[in-house]
Amino acid sequence: MEEQIQPAVDTPIIETAEKKSSKKVIIIGFIVLLLLIPLVVFGVQFLGNSSKKSEIVVNQKITPTSVPLGPAADTSDNQIDKDVKTVDDGLTGLDSSLNSIDQGLNDQQVNLQ
Repeated sequence: MEEQIQPAVDTPIIETAEKKSSKKVIIIGFIVLLLLIPLVVFGVQFLGNSSKKSEIVVNQKITPTSVPLGPAADTSDNQIDKDVKTVDDGLTGLDSSLNSIDQGLNDQQVNLQ
């Protein structure tokens, strides 16, 4: 009475081993791509810039250009007084704005009870 023993089916173990190895290959490939892409970009920029730096301009003629003169500045007392008043008005407005901001920052919360 000999019983025939059938070997255990190992297929699930083989499938999981294949799945694990294929995942490892995908992960390794992804890591290689992540390392390779910046190297390629850096190489292209480095090599591209080095060829641009080697260009030399020879026999460039520089011609002087005349600077156009604007209208003469009015330096009369009346004009200076107007300018001082304009600056003073601007500073007064700025001072008023800064005081409003200061007051807003110093406001205290009202107790609502």
